[in-house]
Amino acid sequence: MVKVSPLVSGKSQIAWIFRENAYLKLYTSQVFLEVSLRPSVIVCYIAFLLVTAWVGSYGAINPILNYQGSLTDSNGVPYSDGTHQLTFSIYADSVVGVALWSETFGLVSGHGLVHAYLGQSHPFPADLFESYPLYLGIACDSKPEFRPRLLIAASVYTFLARNSQNLGGYPAEHFADSSKIATAITGHNADQTAHHPMHIDAAEIVSGVFDPNRLPPLEIDSSDITNGSIAARNLADSIVTGRKLAAGAVHQEHIAASSVTGAKVVDGSLTGDKLADSTITGRKLATSAVHQEHIAASSVTGAKVVDGSLTGDDLADSAITGGKLATGAVHQEHIAASSVTGAKVVDGSLTGDKLADSTITGGKLATGAVHHEHIAASSVTGAKVVNGSLTGDKLADSTVTGSKIAANAIRQNHLADSAVTSSKIATGAIHSEHLSVSALTGANIQDGTVTGADLADSTVTGSKIAPGSIHSEHLSVSAFSGANIEDGTITNVDLADSTVTGAKIARGQIQAAHLATNSVDGSKIADGSIGSSDIGSGVIVAGHLADHTITGTKVAYNTLTGLNIQDGSISTSKLGPSSVGTVQIMDNSITTDDIADNTITAADCKDEPGLDYTNSSMLASVGTTITNWMSLTISTPSPGYIIVFFTCIANIANNEIAQTSISTSPSTFGIYGEARIASSATSTGANMTISISDVIPVGAAGDIIAYANVRAAAASAGPVDFYQGHLQAIFIATRY
Repeated sequence: MVKVSPLVSGKSQIAWIFRENAYLKLYTSQVFLEVSLRPSVIVCYIAFLLVTAWVGSYGAINPILNYQGSLTDSNGVPYSDGTHQLTFSIYADSVVGVALWSETFGLVSGHGLVHAYLGQSHPFPADLFESYPLYLGIACDSKPEFRPRLLIAASVYTFLARNSQNLGGYPAEHFADSSKIATAITGHNADQTAHHPMHIDAAEIVSGVFDPNRLPPLEIDSSDITNGSIAARNLADSIVTGRKLAAGAVHQEHIAASSVTGAKVVDGSLTGDKLADSTITGRKLATSAVHQEHIAASSVTGAKVVDGSLTGDDLADSAITGGKLATGAVHQEHIAASSVTGAKVVDGSLTGDKLADSTITGGKLATGAVHHEHIAASSVTGAKVVNGSLTGDKLADSTVTGSKIAANAIRQNHLADSAVTSSKIATGAIHSEHLSVSALTGANIQDGTVTGADLADSTVTGSKIAPGSIHSEHLSVSAFSGANIEDGTITNVDLADSTVTGAKIARGQIQAAHLATNSVDGSKIADGSIGSSDIGSGVIVAGHLADHTITGTKVAYNTLTGLNIQDGSISTSKLGPSSVGTVQIMDNSITTDDIADNTITAADCKDEPGLDYTNSSMLASVGTTITNWMSLTISTPSPGYIIVFFTCIANIANNEIAQTSISTSPSTFGIYGEARIASSATSTGANMTISISDVIPVGAAGDIIAYANVRAAAASAGPVDFYQGHLQAIFIATRY
């Protein structure tokens, strides 16, 4: 809580400030702190006076604050003599923040009086009092700092008087400003013999203020000018002429970049010693200035020749060998038609990307050339296989799964007798979705070229060049064009390895005779550029093909026969969904071993054989009359058999008999099942399951109805109830 009230005691003014158990009395010239160390114990008063005295300039200031205080108890009686720890701190905020300065004193009180010099053992920072406001905090002994902090009076800010040292000891009126300069110039114009003294510092001269013609003659000589005080802005344009410069006064650092032009240099005065190494660049040479005699032996490298300037006439016959060709230099257009034979192709380097779609026909493949590893997953579809050419020997064991068989693809003539067993049929294994074709991409062919900086023209002529003085390091990149080179003079030894790039080779110039054996690998052939007409019959053997090279799109339709495929090389992963149809399978070639276990499911037998069922929940109070409970209609596509299953629960009591039957008529009983309970004193009834099955022969295609009939036997003591009926039928064609 804070309370402020006037003090009527002859003092100037006082404010009472309460905070918890502490309060302060503040005066204009004195500050009294009254602090309760603990409630209802002892109260001590601290009074202190801040006094500052400034004498002369900053150099004569004693930068300490004089502190005086009085310690009394709550009755105004001086505190007993002793030592107390008083901590003084200065802050930039009245409540929070870190102390900008702090100092602790052990002050000895005598008759309650204490005295200290603040800043003596811990000086104030030089710029401490340049900010405003500042607050003084005081703490006594081990107690927290008294609140609130005290605003420091303005008298402390006399520290700022030290700024006067920046004037250099001169009074302000001693320095010239624009008005003083104008007055001096006006006085000089009125009386040029009169002297008008001013202290003019270079920093006081504003550019453009002085006109040299306005200054009194000989008024200022070199002794009046401080060394280094005249800056470029003080000099008028063009004021320094040649005769103002002392001999040898201009050095390299004085000359601005690009200032010395040819017109400034005496003709013939530049010798070789004057030129720095690598000074003469291409643009310094005049056109046709460099002749053969000027060039040192072996100085012209590939980098010195202009790109594209060498023609066939410049090259000696057989100059370009394999070592002279840059990697990736030979492109499709450089190779003459029919130049790349099988011997020129690196074994295993042809990938699928190099072959155009439908390029590989059966005639191009050597017998047994296609192995398992050459065929990409899902690449061989039914359309790729010659009808009737796949035999069981071509299929690896368990290769043909349900997903590989097209709907309705397997007919009676495809299966060997007893080939399909129960273990071959798994739930949900045969579907009709297709696998997408996968293709491998090949490596791109990168061009390699030799480039260099162009030589500019025209400064150095031939007469300026000594014979044999131009070496390789003197020539800039692309200094020579083909026109500078005598036709037929460049031989193989003149060409650096990898110098000849694709751009240097004319179209169709590379013939088969130029290609070394195994020099062309797959990375050199443009993707999709090899067509069927480019490949001779039986030329491509297994060794030429990279693994997984031949995908489905690379094989022409109906070109692969059994002779082209290695026995056992076609696995499940090589067959696309529904790729094997009836026309692809040779009659009687698939045996039980060719079908993976649990791969043929009921879904694969939707039509042949077929499966159907029906259910019913309850049929109550059935008497001895034959009653039809449920039925199934089976559409048979051919002669065969229908296997029917009928299951239900009969609720019967003592001496009651329940009977069920499967029939092709709703009112007849054939083979039947029965449940009964004999007379028993301990039984009142039970639920009993009745399950029966029957085989219905089918003579021709058509609809057959299977009926589930029930009744109570003639000897039954009463009618019976039937629950949870289930009728199921499976058709099997006789051709299986």
